[in-house]
Amino acid sequence: MMFEDALDNGLTSIRNKQNELLRMMRKKTQSMEEEQDQLNCQLRQLEIAS
Repeated sequence: MMFEDALDNGLTSIRNKQNELLRMMRKKTQSMEEEQDQLNCQLRQLEIAS
């Protein structure tokens, strides 16, 4: 029983870390998309100004 509990705890820990990594990746992706939108806007403004 202790061995099964240890395995369950290990799997839970791995799942938690995977979920944390997924959240971090989504947050980073959103940040990069927002930055891309800002850069596209700046580029359009420069193209209009020239």
